[in-house]
Amino acid sequence: MHANRSKNLTSSDPNINAFILPQAFNTALTVFHPEHSYNPEDKFLGGIGVLRRTYGFRKEPFASEQRLSGMYASILHRTN
Repeated sequence: MHANRSKNLTSSDPNINAFILPQAFNTALTVFHPEHSYNPEDKFLGGIGVLRRTYGFRKEPFASEQRLSGMYASILHRTN
């Protein structure tokens, strides 16, 4: 009846359907790392951060990445 309404969109390129696993395949990677900084107003800042990376099908180099970090200033400021 409606044979002309659908289109064949398949590709003849075999790389389209290829799935290459990352070197060390992992569904998620979570890493904690130190943070440090310096500026004249706050002096030294230190803290910790976390990085989370997930992998997925046909997502190169990764599907998603989130970063979160917190820092602490070594100087206490007073405002009058």
